Amino acid sequence: MITRLKDPARTAALLPLPEVPFDGARVLDALPLHVALLQRDGTILYVNRAWRDFCHRNSGDPTRTGPGVNYFDHCGVGAAGSRVVAGMRSVAECRARRFTHEYPCHAPGRERWFRMTVVPYPARETGLSVVFHENITDARMLERLIQGRLDAEEQLLERSHASSESERSRAAAALDAKVAQGLAALRMDLVEIWDALDVDHDGNWPLARALQLLDTVTEATLEIEADLRPPMLDLIGLRPTLEWHVEHLGVDDPPEFEWRVDDAFGNGPPDLDQRLCLYRVAEEAIDNLLTHSGASHVVITMAADGAWELTIEDNGRGLPDPAPAPEESLGLLEMAQRLARLGGTLSLTSGADGGTRVRATLPRR
Repeated sequence: MITRLKDPARTAALLPLPEVPFDGARVLDALPLHVALLQRDGTILYVNRAWRDFCHRNSGDPTRTGPGVNYFDHCGVGAAGSRVVAGMRSVAECRARRFTHEYPCHAPGRERWFRMTVVPYPARETGLSVVFHENITDARMLERLIQGRLDAEEQLLERSHASSESERSRAAAALDAKVAQGLAALRMDLVEIWDALDVDHDGNWPLARALQLLDTVTEATLEIEADLRPPMLDLIGLRPTLEWHVEHLGVDDPPEFEWRVDDAFGNGPPDLDQRLCLYRVAEEAIDNLLTHSGASHVVITMAADGAWELTIEDNGRGLPDPAPAPEESLGLLEMAQRLARLGGTLSLTSGADGGTRVRATLPRR
């Protein structure tokens, strides 16, 4: 019995596939990467067209970078070259699965950077390794642009540090609402890009360096903001300043606030940086509950049993399921970073009455 298939796509799927001739050299010649195949001792066995063309365009000598040449000898000039050769040997001798190295290779009137990657040939028993060079100039230029903008932002923040006390208060509000949260948003975007790329990399990857730079600038921003502290925080302490803040929320029908303060807590940490840190965390947590929770009752607990501990618990709508991690919310991320800078921690859990409990802790000094 013969079954007729009315779906052409299904019919084609059942037909035998024609044999496709495979020419590895032609495939490698089609790649934009500069690719070479090395023996265990570093002798070049093969280079692809992009490798040869790059040598020709840059007036290179193919007899020094082509088949038959020992690439280890070619690269092993100076201390940096020795480290590169050691990395390539580690792959050739099956002691490492990958080696990468980024380096400048500038042309007249034009800056260029490349990344060399060395991996074992798929058949590891052959002792061969594959070297390929990738042009990463665009990534480096983007990194430079980001750093330039962050440097400009940091200089602006440093100039604002010298303003009067009233100007300092306004600058602190701008730092918190725009700069610090903007940097936190930028970091979240970079982490999302990192995850989306899904590639093997190490700490020298441009995006990794950009994240490290961003964390440095974020820390500098928090330090500058810490200098713009409310005057009464230094004069009368954390608890009275927070009570004053709650009394001046400027919202219609605010929730009822209940205070539970241990005698050992007093007016808060004597360290002014820790005092400001807990104040900013409480300020952000209170702003969040006013905006999102719909709470009618808030309990603020201050304790000093082994560590400085500030807890803000409301009876509002509670946390979504699943609860957001600090890095998934700008406000939470900013609070977590602020505490971490001083060795503290932030936790976010459901409250006893179904609301939300925010707990910040700092080590006692």
